[in-house]
This record gives sequence, C-alpha cells and structure tokens, in this order.
Amino acid sequence: MRIAVALVVGTIVFTACGNDSGKYFGERATPNSPRAVPIAQARREALTLLVYLYDVLTKEFGLGEWTRFEGGEQIRTAAVDCPEGYTAESYSLGAAAPLGKDKWEAAVKRVYEIVKPYGFEPPQKDPNADEGRSVTFYNPNTAAEISLGFEKSTALQVGSGCAKGTQLFENWPEGAEVVPQRLRGSGRALYTMDHEIWPDQAPDPNTPPALPALPQQQTKPYTPPSHKNTRK
Repeated sequence: MRIAVALVVGTIVFTACGNDSGKYFGERATPNSPRAVPIAQARREALTLLVYLYDVLTKEFGLGEWTRFEGGEQIRTAAVDCPEGYTAESYSLGAAAPLGKDKWEAAVKRVYEIVKPYGFEPPQKDPNADEGRSVTFYNPNTAAEISLGFEKSTALQVGSGCAKGTQLFENWPEGAEVVPQRLRGSGRALYTMDHEIWPDQAPDPNTPPALPALPQQQTKPYTPPSHKNTRK
C-alpha cells in the first residue's frame, strides 16, 4: 500500500512514491546498497533530519509552527522492498501553513540543498499533483524517500531507508528521543491501538535542531547552512 500523508481535515492527501531509479511514481522502492546500521540508528537520523527541515521551512519561509498529527500515524512502515534482515520506516509528524506558489520552488531547492549530501537525488514532481505541488527526493542506495507537498497546509515526510532490523518498529522507542515534545502525538497509532509510548528524553525546546552526521560512505565534509541570508 502506497504511503499517504494526511495533512489536516479538509486538505489534500499527497502520495510519496518512487522506485529504484527515482524517476517514477507508484512503484515500491528497492535499495541498491542498504546501510548496515540498526533501524533505531536510521530512525534517529531520519527524525533528526525531519525536525531540522521543519525548522528551516519555518524560519526561512515563514510557515509558522508545525502542528502535530493527533490522529492516524506519525510513524509508519515504508513502502520499500528491503532485503531479508532489513526494514524501513517513514515519518511525518505534523503540518504547517501552506508554502504558497511564490515560495514553492525556492523551498524545494532549499530542501534539496540540505539533503543532497546524504545521497538524495534531485526532486521528482508527482505527475498527479495539482501544478506539481508535491515532490519526492529519492536515495537510490538506501531507498529512503523524502516527500514535500502543500495545498491547504504543508506536509513533509522523511524515510529511514532500509536498515538492519527483523520486525516492524524494532527497538522502539529508541531513536525517537530526538522528537520535541510539541510534535509527539499519535505516533504509531494504528499499530498500538492505545496511547503511544514516547521516550522520556526530549530535546531542549530552546535548542535549535541540528543535522545528523553524514553516512560513513560520505567523504566530503558538510557544513550545515546558517539560517541567516541563505535564501537565493
């Protein structure tokens, strides 16, 4: 079943899709070389990147506060065909004000600037989205996908890609401590059927989020861009 990120009541649902080429929508992704790290580590890195991107879109594009999802799933299984012994998850914690046509192209460019060093390819537009207001960035090595879209609100989804694990949400809630308290809502709602269990530890709300370290195969150092004077 295709990953779908519900925005808020009355908004569209946009679909994050991709395959092993990152060129098409509607097919399950397959990794070229999944990372031999535990899914909890990949979860922590993906969630860290997601929260960082939320912060960038808020500060640089004036989206305001991201409102956490209280219904449905914030953490779900990803539509990825991982090899045996590997698993993949996907995360979308909340929604924000719509980007608008005037900010859309700049926001897509900015997100790509941030995620490119992690192995993500240029954005691919969803051919089914109105005026192309939904794009996916695909990592062919891990089959991780990042989706950005907007209509009546903005939503962002980040995948872990294939990582070592043998069951759904293995070692949860390890890795989720990077999620701020304000974004902790329904979590894995459809799987827990009860109140979600989140880690006790949470980031200091006064501390700006930081980017995760680059994967070990990356050799070129990457300096996180400043929030000041970064828009082009």
